[in-house]
Amino acid sequence: MDDLSERMRIHDYTALQTLGLVALYNRIGLLIDDAHNKTQSEDSQPSGVYASSETPQRQRRHRDTPNGETAGRSSSIDITNGRKRKSELSRPQSPESSKRSFGVVAGNGKRNMKSAFARVQARAGDEQTDIDGGALGRRAHAAGRGAANADRGLSVAAVETRPAEYGEVWFDRYQIVGKLGEGAFSQAFLAMDLYCTRMGRRHDGTRLVSIKRMAAHEEVIGLSEHRTLTMLNALDPRGRVPIVRVHDMFRHGAHACLVMEPLLGGTLHDAFPRRVKAAYAAHDTEVARRVHMDMIRAVVRQLLAALAHMHSSALIHADIKTTNVICSDAHSLSAKLIDFGNAVGDGDVAEYYRSFEIQTVWFRAPEVAYQRPFGRAIDVWSVGCVMCELWLGRPLFTDMENHSLVRSMLKLRGPPPAALYAASPIYTDAMRAWSAARPTPGFRAPEPSLDWGAPLRAQWLRHSLHVGDDADADDFIALADALLDYDPEQRPTAAEALRHAFFDGTHFI
Repeated sequence: MDDLSERMRIHDYTALQTLGLVALYNRIGLLIDDAHNKTQSEDSQPSGVYASSETPQRQRRHRDTPNGETAGRSSSIDITNGRKRKSELSRPQSPESSKRSFGVVAGNGKRNMKSAFARVQARAGDEQTDIDGGALGRRAHAAGRGAANADRGLSVAAVETRPAEYGEVWFDRYQIVGKLGEGAFSQAFLAMDLYCTRMGRRHDGTRLVSIKRMAAHEEVIGLSEHRTLTMLNALDPRGRVPIVRVHDMFRHGAHACLVMEPLLGGTLHDAFPRRVKAAYAAHDTEVARRVHMDMIRAVVRQLLAALAHMHSSALIHADIKTTNVICSDAHSLSAKLIDFGNAVGDGDVAEYYRSFEIQTVWFRAPEVAYQRPFGRAIDVWSVGCVMCELWLGRPLFTDMENHSLVRSMLKLRGPPPAALYAASPIYTDAMRAWSAARPTPGFRAPEPSLDWGAPLRAQWLRHSLHVGDDADADDFIALADALLDYDPEQRPTAAEALRHAFFDGTHFI
């Protein structure tokens, strides 16, 4: 290896330390280099990219395929289960220097690249065991092997989902190597940037990227998200705000595709409960509760920081929920906010005043549920719902339609202030239901009671969330009660919430 390559390797390591994937990327790169070297040694054979006949090397490599089948140029062997399937791999139209770029090799190199990734996948379990080899890791695996195996799921080497798109090259640049997940309007894929060398940094400076492919005919949502993220990223050039970074956008067939940084730790909805379970398996109950509270503190602080950045730009996210927060890697609570397709500017909220079809129902703010004017405070209410979900291990509200959500809000927070919501057509029905089936707290509520005072609401919230009486619990309830205030004007802004006593410090993580 020459001096220039060595200097670039050191630079690359430094740049990737924040991802926690340095060793893994290096391993993949070395395996790809090995494949490239093997390809160069085979170049003397008549086995070019478009060759139709098989060389002895290919025949030996395919000798052990099921039923003695030999894979031809148009097919490849499924490494994970030995089934032969159609390959849709295409040669990227790269520049002259792309023959040296990461993963771009001729002839057998493409197949060797797949083998390299398969070998990394096979070793992922061992690497995870080494990382989690302490008492926490061992007890977590003993407590629930299924959960522990799932926790490996979204590391770069353990993306086990091989989609139908595997091996395809999109935009003559991004080669699909796995699937990260899907939502109602999009699918997320893990891809290699073929124009970015392993040792150096070109274009957006990434080797692995995530590609969000919008559903057909949803291009407007993709364009809106790209515009929003581009603006937010430009206002945060050093990437200090926990908001996903967008690199590129292109069209693939009928789909708009957004190229973003790879976030491989799983959604908060999936990853956080597994880590809480591991904490309770590793510690006694009292210590585990404090660790749990510190984990919530770390995540909510990042979520509020992302919202403070958005709100300072006069933008409302409008879809805050645990599935829209993704951990950066499988071994930390560093998380970023994603999915900005529903973001709306302060001046555009009036467009929703007819239907009020905004926010996921479980995280919908009362002003939206009661069909009243709304603003940035709807995101703050959603953060309160996320905060309570992280403590309970389940969503705070699970209603599928608006009227049911209003009844659930009544049970948890009591009746809303008449001065704010009496003009709503939903308020009359809600008060009728409240009068007919008034919940009885574990303590006596004032009678008659159509308006709960602030102390009663906070006390009932503590009772409902089963939080203890220590100082951390007091701060937790104080913040959750403020975020879940019926009055949007009384809720703290995201920036104000970051100054709450709940965030004064972490003690266990």
